Amino acid sequence: MNSSPFFLPRRARPAFELQNYTVLSTLYENVSDLLPSYTSLSANYNSLLANYNSLLADYNALSTNYNSLYTNYNNLQALYGLFLANQTSLLGSYSTLSSSYNALKTNYDNLSTTYSDLNARYSSLLGDLATAKILSYIFVVTTIMLAVVTAYLILRKPRLGSKTR
Repeated sequence: MNSSPFFLPRRARPAFELQNYTVLSTLYENVSDLLPSYTSLSANYNSLLANYNSLLADYNALSTNYNSLYTNYNNLQALYGLFLANQTSLLGSYSTLSSSYNALKTNYDNLSTTYSDLNARYSSLLGDLATAKILSYIFVVTTIMLAVVTAYLILRKPRLGSKTR
C-alpha cells in the first residue's frame, strides 16, 4: 500500500487536515499578497503578447514583401541579361546598317554625280538637236527654193532641142 498521508484510511485524516488547513491559510495569504503583482504582471504580459503578435505580423508581412521583392529582383536580373544580349545583337545590327548606309550614301553620291553629268550631256544634246533642226529646216527651205528656181528656169527657157547639135 501507499504510505502517503492522503491514502490513509478515513479515520486518520482529520489530524492531517488541520495541518493542511494551516498550510493552505499561509498559501492563501501569500497568494493574496501576490495577487496585485499577478494582475500587473498579467496586464504587462498581455500587452507584451499583443506587441509580440503585432511584431510577428509585421515580420511576416516584411518577409512576404522581401520574398516578393527578391523574386522581382531575380526576374529583373534575368531581363537584364536578356537586355544585354539584345543590346549586343542590336549593336551588331547597327554596325551592319551603318556600313550599309555608308555604302548606300556613296552609291547615291556617285549616282547623283552621274545624273548631273548625264543631265549636262542631255542639255548639250538638246542644244545640238535644236541646231540640227534649224539646219535641216534651212536645208529643206534651200532645197525647195532650188527646186522652184530650177522649175522656173526650165519653164522660162525654151528648149533648143536639135540646134545645138
